[in-house]
Amino acid sequence: MTYEDAKIAAFKEFSRLCNLSQDELVILENKTICKPYGWILFFNTKRYIETANVVYALGGNGPVVVESTTGCITPLGTARPLEDEIDEYELSLKRRLARFDRRDRSAVS
Repeated sequence: MTYEDAKIAAFKEFSRLCNLSQDELVILENKTICKPYGWILFFNTKRYIETANVVYALGGNGPVVVESTTGCITPLGTARPLEDEIDEYELSLKRRLARFDRRDRSAVS
């Protein structure tokens, strides 16, 4: 999956999560975080980006992780610091990969 593919997938997910009819959503590319496993993408409304008026800002819209190998999209929360959300995601990813690794080794045995 390319970064462009990830943006398209994330935009679809943002649109599904927000279900806005009066405002266009945009990905905040200047906030994108690139990781070895994919990208962390942020979004808000176009009107908020253009005006900086908080009236047009989305509330509680956390970023999403888009995995480059699977296309899996995982929303991150907003109640804790972003670093904590990323750490928790990365821990769950390591656990998931370890399960797959164990399955692969047992299939070879």
